[in-house]
Formats: sequence, structure tokens, C-alpha cells
Amino acid sequence: MKRMFGSFFVIVVLLSILPLVAVADMPISDKVSLDGSIRYRLEIDGRDFNNDTGLYDYSLLRTQIGFQIQASRDVRVRIKFKESRYLGTTGSNKQSTAYFDLQEGYIYADDVLGSGLNLQLGRFEMMYGRRRIMGNGIWNNFGPRTYDGFRIQYESDDFDFDVFYAKIVDRSQDLPPYTWDSFDRNDRQLAGFAMEALDGRFQPLVIVDWDNRQLSPEDETELIATAATYINFASRGMSLDLDLAYQFGKVQQRDLSSYLVAADVSYLARGKMHPRFSIGIDLASGGSEEDYLNDEDHRFYTPFMSKHRFRGRMDYFNNQDELTQGLLDLHAAIGIAPWKDAKLSLEGHMFNSVEDMITIPTPSNPTGGGDAYTEYGQELDFRLITPLARSLELDAALCYFMPSDEWQPDGDNSLFIYASFVTTF
Repeated sequence: MKRMFGSFFVIVVLLSILPLVAVADMPISDKVSLDGSIRYRLEIDGRDFNNDTGLYDYSLLRTQIGFQIQASRDVRVRIKFKESRYLGTTGSNKQSTAYFDLQEGYIYADDVLGSGLNLQLGRFEMMYGRRRIMGNGIWNNFGPRTYDGFRIQYESDDFDFDVFYAKIVDRSQDLPPYTWDSFDRNDRQLAGFAMEALDGRFQPLVIVDWDNRQLSPEDETELIATAATYINFASRGMSLDLDLAYQFGKVQQRDLSSYLVAADVSYLARGKMHPRFSIGIDLASGGSEEDYLNDEDHRFYTPFMSKHRFRGRMDYFNNQDELTQGLLDLHAAIGIAPWKDAKLSLEGHMFNSVEDMITIPTPSNPTGGGDAYTEYGQELDFRLITPLARSLELDAALCYFMPSDEWQPDGDNSLFIYASFVTTF
């Protein structure tokens, strides 16, 4: 168990010291404001299904500083910098291994040419719905996710809508191994339309992810079109969150056709600790060997969703590209508010594949057996979110996974612990 007791000692010390920190708003002038956040996260990681390797602990730090400048009545400028690092990898007198980047840098203009449309140009964060299709990826130490492009927005009392375009990958400086001509033949681009109506309860979304890179003139470019909608309904303590989506296009020279259904029903009961109960399903289609032989792809691709927010907090199933059989996540949770502004919850997941899988060979079973199975395993996530001081929050979790013998032959149960301390101003 590598440095585990030392890690827990660090957590105890921080819990004692950090409440003493107080961060206040720092206005600069009537036209310039400053904001930011610092997040320290300690992780104790044993997700390799092998107890012989013990637990690894490491810590991460993400710092963000942003400025907003009101250039005129109608135009404002946003600049935000971000630095991300793994602590302990850079000495005080050594070359830095940290990552420094322009997180946001854009111009925002209201009512352009008197049209009622607002225009955003540059690099900006973007998310829609409950972040199941288009999310901000805030868990990642190098996040949140940003997009380089432009967005046109319209706002009214009845509905709002966005039209956006972003360059995901610009390969203009690459030296291609071919000579034929085509429009943006190397680039990966994203375009879409999003709307919000009925006070946010109905939010349709259409996005097109087009990667125009070709390795030969005969290759078809990859294009993934997603039509989705997010629906929210709440009444008398009951709440429904529903995502529905369909994808079509071309991926790796195969015809794409896939779907996603994600629904959560929750109930907030009366009581001193405000108990909350929820059940949900997260279903993404998958393909079989026969589909691949017929040049079909039925996987649902989610490159822009907020990972760690869905499919459990151990992140075993956040990359749909690897889940050729699709995924069914049945989950339930119970939560309470043990004290003011605190949330304590226990969430359980049961993961299964949509299509049958085949047992893989292992040292104890060299032939693999050839038995079909669908069960991946079960996950339990015990989580606490609580303020420690004004502008300082603790988000901590203990996660435990019990894999099936077919998915992880000879594998042990796994453990993951994290504690994030976040201060904002």
C-alpha cells in the first residue's frame, strides 16, 4: 500500500488548515472584474483490478484566473488563464512540468447590427442540457473543455437558441502524404444548433462532428451527426431528467446508426435532512461482430460529454469507442443533507453490455472458453460535498468496483478515493 497513510495524513491536515482561508471578490474597476478558482485534488488509485500492486497516491493542482473587460456598452472581452500540474513533479528550482494555457479568450458583442443577435468569437467554454452530449469536462485536471470558433445567440422571453462552429483539430501545418485538393481536407470541425424553451425544461440539440482527414483519395471522411433532446420535469418533489439521442453518419468507412437513452427519476422527501431517492438508466447502443462484417457501426460516440458525471465515478466506461457491445448502466442513489449546504450520497451502478461478449483467454483459461456474457460488474460510490469555509468546498468520494469474472478474469475488486478542495472568487 504505497504511501497510503501519508495521503490520509495530508487530508487530515488540509481539513484543519483550509477553513482558515477566506477569499473575497476582487473588483478592479467599473469596467474590469477578476475571478478565478484553485482546486487541489488528492487521489488514491487502485483501479487496476490487481491488489498485489497496492494503492498509488498522487495530487493535482489546477489554477484558473479570469478577467472580464467591458470595452463598451455592447462589447465585452473575456480572458482566462489556466495552469495544471501534478504536484511533486517540479522542484522549486527546476524546469516546470506544468501545463499553462489560455482557457478562454473571446469577444462578446450584444445586438450586432441591431439584429437582436449576440456574437461570440474566439475560445470559449460551451455546454448544453445536463452535459450528457455536450459537457464542460470539468473533472479533468486539464479541463474545462473549450472550443475555438464562434457562436451566434438569440435570447427572448419564450426561447433561446445558439448556432455555433468550432475547429476541433486544425491540421493546416501538417505535411500530408498526398497531393490531391479538397476543402479543409485535414481538419476536424464541429457545428451545431441548440435551443432552450419552456424555462429550460425542453432543450433540443443538433451537432455535426466532421473529421475530413483522408489517408487516400478513396477514403470517405468521418462524419457523426447527432440529434438529441434534453427534457426536465419537476413537480411536488418529483423530478425527471431525460436525454434522447440518435446518431448517423460514417465512421472508419462504416455506416453509423446508433442511439442513446438516459433517464433519471428522483424524489425529494420532506424531513430534517432532506432525503433524496433516485433511480436511472443509461443505455447506449452497441454493435456485434456481424455488424462489423457488414460495414455497420452501432456504437454511440460521446467525445464531448462530461465524464465522471455519468457512468460512475471510477470512469471505467467513459470511452464509448472501446465499448463495441454498447453499455447498459442501471443505477440508484440515496442522499441526505446531514448539515447545512452539505450533501452525503451513496450511489450504486450495475453495468452490462448490450450485445453478448465472448470470454477472453487468460493464464488459467487459455482457450477463453467462448462463453457469451453481458455483465461487467457493480460499482458503489460514497460521496460527500460540503463547504469548509466561505468560498471553499470539499468534494470527496470513496468508490468501490466489483467486476464480473468474465470481464476481468482473475481480477480483484478495485478501490478509488479522491478529495478535492476548491476555492473560488
